[in-house]
Amino acid sequence: YMDPDVRKETTERIYRDYPMLKDKKVVLFAPTYRGQNRKTAYYPYELIDFEKMYELCKDEYVVLFKMHPWVHDAVPISKAHKDKFADVGKFPNINDLFYITDLLITDYSSNIFEYSLMKKPMLFFAFDKIQYSFSRGFHRPYEESAPGKVCYTFEQVLEAIRTEDFEYEK
Repeated sequence: YMDPDVRKETTERIYRDYPMLKDKKVVLFAPTYRGQNRKTAYYPYELIDFEKMYELCKDEYVVLFKMHPWVHDAVPISKAHKDKFADVGKFPNINDLFYITDLLITDYSSNIFEYSLMKKPMLFFAFDKIQYSFSRGFHRPYEESAPGKVCYTFEQVLEAIRTEDFEYEK
């Protein structure tokens, strides 16, 4: 994972496969699933303001959506947004995407552990923190242990990106 040659080769392949990423800041939206198991897994896409996210991207950002493998519904990306948004749900290894990611947006996913080795900023979209804490629980106090800014609304996520307020020091 940390081998520079593997990283270089993988990065070149990703840019070849996804030319829209070249010379852009890449945001990877990679949350965990909601629901109880593989059969009931879902993600509440209605909480994502795709239009405002698209406007925020301008010529600077592209957004990759890598949902948990148990989430079967495709990310509802409109044709008008396909130049800046891509559903990479079928991409085989999320760790490879971390090489080209400039900002990870996640929630309670364990993907933060591998991504933290990249020493890049993270945002946490924890709109359902209370419900999640009752259904699955946390090992540590969430706000204290999240290595980045915790946002509770999508507007807060957008504002954090807009102002580059990632609380990177965490």
